[in-house]
Amino acid sequence: MLRDDKGRLLLDEYQKLDDYIIGRKKKIWLSNDKKKYLFKTGGSNYEIYAELISCELARQCGFPSAFYDLAILDGDTGVLTPSFLKKGDIIISGDQYLNNARVISLQNNLNMSFRENSIENILNAVAIQEGHLDDISEVILFRLLELWCFDLAIMESDRNNTNWSLIRNINGNISLAPIYDCSTMCMMNNNIESILSGLSYFMCDNKLYNLIDSIKYSLKVSNNSSDNFYEDFESICKSFPNEVEEIMYCLERIDVLSAIDNINSRINVNNSFEFPLSVGFWLNKAISARLKTMRAILENTKSKRLVR
Repeated sequence: MLRDDKGRLLLDEYQKLDDYIIGRKKKIWLSNDKKKYLFKTGGSNYEIYAELISCELARQCGFPSAFYDLAILDGDTGVLTPSFLKKGDIIISGDQYLNNARVISLQNNLNMSFRENSIENILNAVAIQEGHLDDISEVILFRLLELWCFDLAIMESDRNNTNWSLIRNINGNISLAPIYDCSTMCMMNNNIESILSGLSYFMCDNKLYNLIDSIKYSLKVSNNSSDNFYEDFESICKSFPNEVEEIMYCLERIDVLSAIDNINSRINVNNSFEFPLSVGFWLNKAISARLKTMRAILENTKSKRLVR
């Protein structure tokens, strides 16, 4: 695959299939060598950096994730994603899946609204559409916990119900799609230089924690969740201590600077592309701080359990 002098994949020879208009960014389905790709453009440079880095971080953790590469099409810079669907797979967006469950609930007087974008509603939607299949529900629950904790760790705030999906395979089995669309991680939909300037050069810990703790999340744990991530994460730790411990072990493998090095080595052409130093500095500080908080909450919850 050819790249230009800025490290971007050249997509001029790719066949355009159709435009994909869901979401706030322009998306185009492409085909090349009998493979499908989604090209997404319209984001800021920082959002593009976020997409590239977040998939590397997910892979460090061992979590299923879409792969993103830097690309250019018709003069527009964006990210290219190979389709993660296998032959016979059908993807169902979160909003469609919850809406289907809402209709079934109304038709059967189940008194379940499914209006909240929450783990609770996703599991209930799976139960009424797929049947009470414990093995499927347990796998999806663990994957949802992975997704939610990953979002918490990287501070991905925009996990709305179009930014997660379910996949139905050729045998009719349902599973959670790989993680995708992390362009708002660590507030990267903002000007990072301005954020760092506001925190001061020495990155005062109190200011840093106050800033990242103020982030609100689109995907809730339950229909009654507050906007306080401390409370939600503590409730997850209490309800699923072993699962959270396993997930935290994976999250603590995150190495932002190593992820950036991997991307640079892959797309750098004649040293023409390099992430701004501020991006690595900010992501490393913010994610390290968040992981420390998450570990402290988990350990505190374990201590309370032992006392009882």
